[in-house]
Amino acid sequence: NSNYEVTFVPAVFTIKRADAGLTVTESYTKTYGDDSFDIAISATSTEIKPVCTSNNEDVVTVNAAGKVTIKNIGTTTITVSMDKTENYNASTKTVTVKVNPATPVIDLVDQTVTYTGETAKVVSSVGLKYNEAYGKVTTGDLKYSYRTYGSTDEFTEGLPKDAGTYEMKASMAAAGNYPAAEKTAKLTILKKAATVKADNKTKVYAEADPELTYVA
Repeated sequence: NSNYEVTFVPAVFTIKRADAGLTVTESYTKTYGDDSFDIAISATSTEIKPVCTSNNEDVVTVNAAGKVTIKNIGTTTITVSMDKTENYNASTKTVTVKVNPATPVIDLVDQTVTYTGETAKVVSSVGLKYNEAYGKVTTGDLKYSYRTYGSTDEFTEGLPKDAGTYEMKASMAAAGNYPAAEKTAKLTILKKAATVKADNKTKVYAEADPELTYVA
């Protein structure tokens, strides 16, 4: 336009860093013995990958990419972070992981034994995760108790020795990564066969009878 003299005034054009758009699944509940798992992570930024760290590696460990490995029961926090880059701001999220105790499997089945005069001997075992040995990762041994089969009496500590039919119970206390557990089964103690053999005796007619003896 011939009526104006144009003057150009410079201006500052600023491009600010964008949010990294980091999102995570914020909590997981697992059981001791579960397989390793991946944290669900997504981000808008592709300039740098998120990095994960565990604040308690006694509970879980995690690699930088977010694969979590369970170690023990408990609750811990995993930090997922992205450093600042040329075009994106730094961002941090936290993930809570709770690991619950694993239920042990007590293997106790119905059993039949014969009376010996001693406390009945039964067979049982405890199945734990990772093939862990019972007694090494727990405290004490299985505790047994019994009552007459079909009764509602209180259980008596130990195992019976007399012939009869019983309900037996194997129990383990809570320890380590496992809660308390118990299992019941039927125990039958059979009577032992007893053979009584009379000793041969001789007498003369009209004399007194000899003492009768026997061998059991």
